[in-house]
Amino acid sequence: MLVDTQDLPEKPEGPPKPPQHSPLRVRSDLNEEYSADEIARMTDLYEGTLSNIQEGEIVKSRVLRVTDTAVILDVGFKSEGAVAIDEFKDPHSLKEGDEVEVFLEHLEDQEGAVVLSKKKADFMRVWERIREAHEKDEGVSGTLVKKIKGGVVVDLMGVDAFLPGSQIALRRVPNIDELLGQSFEFKIIKLNKRRRNIVVSRRVLLEAERKTKRDVLMKELSVNQVRKGVVKNITDFGAFIDLGGVDGLLHITDMSYGRVSHPSEMVQIGQELEVKVLDIDWERERISLGLKQLQPYPWQNVAAKYPWERACRARSFRSRTTARSSSSSRASRGWSTSPR
Repeated sequence: MLVDTQDLPEKPEGPPKPPQHSPLRVRSDLNEEYSADEIARMTDLYEGTLSNIQEGEIVKSRVLRVTDTAVILDVGFKSEGAVAIDEFKDPHSLKEGDEVEVFLEHLEDQEGAVVLSKKKADFMRVWERIREAHEKDEGVSGTLVKKIKGGVVVDLMGVDAFLPGSQIALRRVPNIDELLGQSFEFKIIKLNKRRRNIVVSRRVLLEAERKTKRDVLMKELSVNQVRKGVVKNITDFGAFIDLGGVDGLLHITDMSYGRVSHPSEMVQIGQELEVKVLDIDWERERISLGLKQLQPYPWQNVAAKYPWERACRARSFRSRTTARSSSSSRASRGWSTSPR
């Protein structure tokens, strides 16, 4: 089929020209119009005021204001972001203009606001250091912050870790509140990055330390040896003495030759004293200690001190009722209660 070339439209010479934008009028009452080049320049200027940020990154922000429930931040995007006030360690110290690092979760939520997180940013910053310490089985330093159900929250490199109550010490701690604010070495025993869950233990380190000291004491300790120790705990039946990594029991009957109603009458927690090793059972991990054994035996040479029919000054340890009933009992059995 032949086509008359005269009926075809003429092909323009050179590259195609870009479509012309219609003039932009800012307001109907202003006689100002912008060309396509001016619109492009203004767009570049506006976009230049926005930060080149992406979701899933740690970004720097600027504090705009602090409310009762949140900290309002500017991350250089077209909308502000709010972070819950409880994600900050000391929110009341923040002031306008302060720089804060936060984790950018989403550029916009359903309401058009930037979604930010301070806790996630703190976690991401120290995660590699925590993971490395866990893989190398190294100890990390932390501070006990607050008591919660089942244990204690530990500030570990700026992030929260959980210390179970059973992992605080070798024995049950009667008053955990006394430990708050103190710093210790911990071993990381569990990690979960997705849940941002970190579990630490102090007991693991204490057990390892105790084993090392126990091995040394097994070579040094012997029966009848006198050693210095520190009172670690007091019970109704005695006191536990730390001999330098291994605890020994100082029973109430080995504290004094006299009558002792309660061990607290003889020793106090934290007191340093010398004790005598009475018995050692390494299989049962029991060490019996004595305190009265370091004192002279009171009945030694008693006949020489108190000769027969010699008058002596004495002190009664029993009430009249007890003495009277004891005398009656002796008389009924034919014992003489009259003085010789």
